[in-house]
Amino acid sequence: AHETGLVTGTYELGRCYLEGVGVSPDALTAVRLIREAAEGGYASAQVAMAQAYATGVGTPKDNVAAVGWLHLAAQNGSAEAKVMLGIRYETGDGVLQDYDQAGRFYTAASQQGDRIAHYRLALLYIHGRGTRPDPVRGYVLLSKATDVPAAEIALRELEPTLTPDQLAAARAHLAEADQTP
Repeated sequence: AHETGLVTGTYELGRCYLEGVGVSPDALTAVRLIREAAEGGYASAQVAMAQAYATGVGTPKDNVAAVGWLHLAAQNGSAEAKVMLGIRYETGDGVLQDYDQAGRFYTAASQQGDRIAHYRLALLYIHGRGTRPDPVRGYVLLSKATDVPAAEIALRELEPTLTPDQLAAARAHLAEADQTP
C-alpha cells in the first residue's frame, strides 16, 4: 500500500518500524514514513507526529511542533487530537493554560462521541473551569462515559452532592437523549 502512494499504507509501515513489527525497530525511518503520511493529510499520522515530537521518539522533543500537528489533526476531524489539545490547554502543557479553549476542544470531540472528551468536559462543568459550574450537565456527560473508569468514579462521587431536583433534571435529560433517534 505504501508503494502505491496510499497514505494509510505509509502510516502503517511507519508504525511497523516504530514497533518493530516484521522489521527491525527504527524510530528515524518510522518518523520519516509517518511524517510523509501526515503531510498527505492523514489525521492519525498527524496525531502520531505530535506524539513523536511530544516524547522525542525519532525526532527532537518539540512541544510547539507537537501542538501544531495536533491542530492539523483536529482540523482534519480527529477526536483524539481534539482531546489531546483540550488536555494541553487545560493543563498549560506547551500552550498557555486556557480553560475556555480546552472546553471548545472537548466539546468538539464530545460531539463526535468521544468518551474521554465527555469525561474531561464534565470535569470542567463540575468545577466551573472556563464556564459556570453546572453539575447537572457534568452528571449527564459522566453518564455517557461510564466505560472510562475515572468517569465512573467521578459519577459516583458527584451523585450524592446533587439535590433531588438536579438529579431529576439530569435523569430526564438522559432519558430524553435515549429517545432521540
